[in-house]
Amino acid sequence: MRLNNIIKVFVCPCKKLNGLVRLSKTTAKLNRDANWTLLENVKYPCQLSISEKLQDKCKEYTSKLVIDTCEDWFDEGRNAFLCETADGKEYLIGSDERPYPVVSIVQTHPEKATDSQLTEATIQWVSSKIPPIIEDYRIL
Repeated sequence: MRLNNIIKVFVCPCKKLNGLVRLSKTTAKLNRDANWTLLENVKYPCQLSISEKLQDKCKEYTSKLVIDTCEDWFDEGRNAFLCETADGKEYLIGSDERPYPVVSIVQTHPEKATDSQLTEATIQWVSSKIPPIIEDYRIL
């Protein structure tokens, strides 16, 4: 049985991912120099969906990560996201080249006090390459 719930999400500026090396279509290595920061005050598990479609005879992959947090979310530039599953796999959303992930924010002010008041951040990344599973880290 696969445990593919996202239990941790890390964030890092895309420009720090200059050591990303694809091992295969679905796997990659990352450099250890990237400064990954764990997103705290987030409601875990988070939702991650990866879809594939044919667009103008080319495959296009869309990754959508939805994070609910009790803090205000301020996207400070181009960031990549590392999503860790309960069984230890790590999916990389973003890279050091275009297109970069896009963040959309929804702040809810509900009518009822019992409804969710969390800020929802949706990270979407559209790429011609599937988001890789990180197999290993390499030292530069």
